[in-house]
Amino acid sequence: MRKVGSFLMVVALGVTLWFSGVLLQKIGPWMNLKEAVQGSILSWELIELEEGCYAPLAHYRYEVDGKLYTAVSRLEGVVYLNRDAAEKQLLSLSRSNSADGSWPIWYSAVDPSQSQLQREFPLKACVQMAISLAIFLYFVMLRGFLEPDELREGEALQS
Repeated sequence: MRKVGSFLMVVALGVTLWFSGVLLQKIGPWMNLKEAVQGSILSWELIELEEGCYAPLAHYRYEVDGKLYTAVSRLEGVVYLNRDAAEKQLLSLSRSNSADGSWPIWYSAVDPSQSQLQREFPLKACVQMAISLAIFLYFVMLRGFLEPDELREGEALQS
């Protein structure tokens, strides 16, 4: 029984470390891109992520401290499984851009050439890491509660 508990703890630790790495990977850009400025979308493009999955890609321009930057950014979390629907959405995005003319561009104050169109908190990654950490701590506490009993049983058998 002790080997199974140790195995479950190692698996839970591995999963926790995996989700911690994913969280660190996603929260880094979120923390880095703190400043926002209004920029203009130059053009929209449709890219195929994999077979049958399409996402909008924006070519945009923005100005920081008098210096003009151009960049390319994919809208995260926006994926279409139908090319026709994706093309209609691109047309809609193009029209909405022409009416207003500006979009908020998030950029890094340290390196303004790093930018994105979106800045969303990685809530899903935080929840996944918190749940996996809770499960790992549960196994640690369970082992702590069971081991003293096993030690007392072992001492009783020896005497």
